[in-house]
Amino acid sequence: MVGGHESQSLPHNSTFQAILIPCFCPIWAYSISEYFTARRVIMKQKIFIRVIVFLNILGIFIIVISGFGQTKPGGVNLVKEEMLALDPAFKKIIDAVVLGNLKIIKPALADLHEAREEVEKAVKAGQKITLQKNQDKLKEFIELDDKFHEEFEVLEKAAATGNKKVVQEQIHKLLDACVVCHEGFKK
Repeated sequence: MVGGHESQSLPHNSTFQAILIPCFCPIWAYSISEYFTARRVIMKQKIFIRVIVFLNILGIFIIVISGFGQTKPGGVNLVKEEMLALDPAFKKIIDAVVLGNLKIIKPALADLHEAREEVEKAVKAGQKITLQKNQDKLKEFIELDDKFHEEFEVLEKAAATGNKKVVQEQIHKLLDACVVCHEGFKK
């Protein structure tokens, strides 16, 4: 008895402890903190693995396109030059998404834009574009290339506004476009 009143003690059964102890125990709070920290580390590892896989696929893509046949009079393969500019641009775009710094995307696309301008000049000048297969579908190839660069413009605008979700969606669209083009025009 305390002050003439019988003190009630809290029950000591395991159900009561399982409900209340985690609510008031600082060790439990620390465990949750550790859980979420570990979860963030795992998520970062998954992103890192995805980036590595994507870069490997992109590297294979660059190697495969080395024989694509759009050449300048001096013997320079314009499609190959464009793909060589695309490789570092894609790597910087992936870095930008992973690091959360979308501002580095626009400068990363400068060389790609220059290479694209060279291809456009060659097409307008009537230079022959030789495809490894389906030469009779040259018009379709040019349309796919134009659409590909339109998608890059969407990516660039999304990066400028800081819209990470749209940037990620565009990366997937662009990689899918690479696959479609290679299936149609690369041996």
